[in-house]
Amino acid sequence: MEIGVDPGAATVDALERQLSFTRALLSAIPNPVFFKDAEGRYLGCNRAFEEVMGVTSDAMRGKTVFELWPSHEAHVYHQKDLALLAAPARQVYEFEVTDKDGRVRPVIYGKDVFFDQQGRPAGIVGTFLDISERKEAEAALADALAILNRTPAVVFRWRAAPGWPVEFVSENVVQLFGRPAGAFLAGEVSYLDTIHPDDRARVSDEVAEHSGAGDRESFAHLPYRVVRPDGGVRWVDDRTTIRRAADGAPVCYEGIVTDVTAQVEAEQALRRSEARYRVVSELSSDFAYALDVAPDGALTPAWATDGLERVTGYTRAELPGPRAIAQVVHPDDRPLLEERTSDLLRGITRRIAYRLVTKGGELRWVSDLAQPVLEARGGRVIRIVGAVQDITERRRAEEERLRLERQVQQAQKLESLGVLAGGIAHDFNNILMAILGNTELALSCLPDDAPARGHLKEIGQAARRAAELARQMLAYSGRATFVTERVSLNALVKEMSELLAVAVAKNVRLELELADPSPTLLGDSTQLRQVVLNLLTNASEALGERPGTVRLTTGVRHCDRALLAAAHAAPELPEGSYAFVEVSDDGAGIAAEDLPRLFDPFFTTKFAGRGLGLAVVQGIVRGHRGLIDVESLPGGGSTFCVY
Repeated sequence: MEIGVDPGAATVDALERQLSFTRALLSAIPNPVFFKDAEGRYLGCNRAFEEVMGVTSDAMRGKTVFELWPSHEAHVYHQKDLALLAAPARQVYEFEVTDKDGRVRPVIYGKDVFFDQQGRPAGIVGTFLDISERKEAEAALADALAILNRTPAVVFRWRAAPGWPVEFVSENVVQLFGRPAGAFLAGEVSYLDTIHPDDRARVSDEVAEHSGAGDRESFAHLPYRVVRPDGGVRWVDDRTTIRRAADGAPVCYEGIVTDVTAQVEAEQALRRSEARYRVVSELSSDFAYALDVAPDGALTPAWATDGLERVTGYTRAELPGPRAIAQVVHPDDRPLLEERTSDLLRGITRRIAYRLVTKGGELRWVSDLAQPVLEARGGRVIRIVGAVQDITERRRAEEERLRLERQVQQAQKLESLGVLAGGIAHDFNNILMAILGNTELALSCLPDDAPARGHLKEIGQAARRAAELARQMLAYSGRATFVTERVSLNALVKEMSELLAVAVAKNVRLELELADPSPTLLGDSTQLRQVVLNLLTNASEALGERPGTVRLTTGVRHCDRALLAAAHAAPELPEGSYAFVEVSDDGAGIAAEDLPRLFDPFFTTKFAGRGLGLAVVQGIVRGHRGLIDVESLPGGGSTFCVY
């Protein structure tokens, strides 16, 4: 010990430094911290605790939990403190605290005991962690999974291990794979085992190829077949992303799998059809020709094979002149032919496709491959020779393929939206029934002059309006309950005459053209009334404030395959006679870009409204195995015909 230094003063200094350090440490801790003595009286807290709970360290010192917090919270704190002091050990539990703003926060408490110099419990130190964001995230995740399970897409995650063990799969896997999610997660079946044996090696090779390339993050559009337990086979489209470790090694695979069986079968049928068309075309519709090129670039027919007459209907003698082939080319395609001729005269070989107008006036598509013939000296183009193949059937097949693709895509969209809308509407309707039932019970229990009756009636009216929206969503999805009976269209329209007169604006003249005898059909008269009312309302609104006419017509009409294919209808509907209701107006018409989206849910061109009217009409018509034909031109009015 140094001479002249007071040991007591050194100890006090050390204690002061220690106390200053402790205070600074507590102030720096971002989580709330508090202290109590062994009798449960607060000794103090840090700054974070003051900010959250709205009480200062000085104000809480010497007080108990019963003097500071709500009684139900104080009781829990007291019991937990007694248990901790009786058996000192780190204590962790979840609870809800009321902060300074009165907001209830979910938290995790952590507490422990501190001791005096004799080793006896001297008090409690505690802290808590706000887990509000975690709870909200968990709730959001649960909602997202619920929505996901209502969609046709199946979501997978499997480890990068032999057999592809599944770590996560959405519950809707049972609809596509025929196996519940638990069977995958428990390892009773691996994802690889569900793939068709003939596709398993190919899929495994594709996965291995992409897995080995560290700079490739994903592979998409991997089609293959899966086999269900009942032996059924479904085609799927798999879009998978590879998750990698820092060294590039695959850790897991995350994929979205959708059922594309209908699309694949349609494509296979189309390919078989294209093959037949190709054979017919190659055997019967080819011809060759030659054109001489004069020094000034003028073209003169040199020769043509007999196939020229088979394709165009013209003989060689009937096509004289320097532009023999060009004379039968469709006028809109002649600039393309002129451009190709310029390239040929510069020595460039080109293939083009264009339309020919045959002698009988028929349009035929041809593929024309032509190449220049150069003179031996000088390199000037002296002749053009070409081979023409009739590709009319191929082009028609391509157009049919595109039409089928659009049809399949539309069907898939409608199915997905219908499943989603129907599922939400059913669940929503069940909730609304509980609200309405409890509202009615509450009203029956209250005296007539109770102030709450008005509020309860407002709740009931709002719930009934929401139930009506749910019924419209069910009608759109095609899952509404129909009461089928024989319906006379004329009688139905006449019964609605007063309502129809109110539905149209005063500036609109409503004309009825009812067929005699009246068309009849099996259907739900209530749903059919809604179809008529929605179409008339749309027609009236299309006129705006200017005078105009809305015409409603009934009748029976034959629907052939062309009409069925072009209309908004199920593709399996047969040709035949259909009862129809047609509503036309002389309003502004519909823009061409809006026509494909007319029946989408919530699509509207109006300034206000839900945009469910035509979507509901489509759902009701689908439920009645009908179709809708729409004709409209900007400025030329619109006609909606429901068959």
